[in-house]
Amino acid sequence: APGWDIWRDGCPDGDSTADVGRRADEFLHARHRNDQGPVVVITHGHFSRILVARALGLAPEYGRLFVVATAAVSLIEDPAGDPCARRWNAAAALLADTAAARNQPARSSPDLMVAAAGPWR
Repeated sequence: APGWDIWRDGCPDGDSTADVGRRADEFLHARHRNDQGPVVVITHGHFSRILVARALGLAPEYGRLFVVATAAVSLIEDPAGDPCARRWNAAAALLADTAAARNQPARSSPDLMVAAAGPWR
């Protein structure tokens, strides 16, 4: 539809960006309540974008600032209480190759690891 914007208008007969933001918040709150170490999340692209925005304390609409490549890996960490995107849109093979080059295991302590699986419709 002319003028339609998924970030502003959500999906027709579906979720608004605020609805998806609430689901991301529920996930993040449950993750912190049940903190059992690093978490791997495999999700669709737009949800990944909203999830990282909420993890960084931004409004769901700011997910538009985080472009996600298909099958990319992103690491969200919280060093010293300040959430940050440690890696964004990295290829899984690149992470493994980097760790192998250092003769070290891949970093296993991200607070949240997001792998984008495809578009949100």
